[in-house]
Amino acid sequence: KEIYNFCGKTDLTKVSGIFSLAKAVISNDSGLMHLAAALKVSQIAIFGSTDPEKTGPLNKKAIVLKVNLSCSPCFKRTCKYGHYNCLKLISPNKVLETLEKLIS
Repeated sequence: KEIYNFCGKTDLTKVSGIFSLAKAVISNDSGLMHLAAALKVSQIAIFGSTDPEKTGPLNKKAIVLKVNLSCSPCFKRTCKYGHYNCLKLISPNKVLETLEKLIS
């Protein structure tokens, strides 16, 4: 299985084509997450300070990864506690396990 990181290496037109050919897309809560949802690509959407109930992907093939913390969702770009646990507690292993389930 091959994994490609296209962060900062493409534009919106090219990424649309790449996403349409992908088995799955992993992204944070962003415009690209919504693009993958619109294309109905299997996806993992990682949420930290934002709320998937409000801005989650509209895609039946999406799995949302989020940690439930008392301080989340705070909707801030900077963690007022300095720990960023809403993102740090979503481990790479959890993302990979979820990906395996999603594409199998």
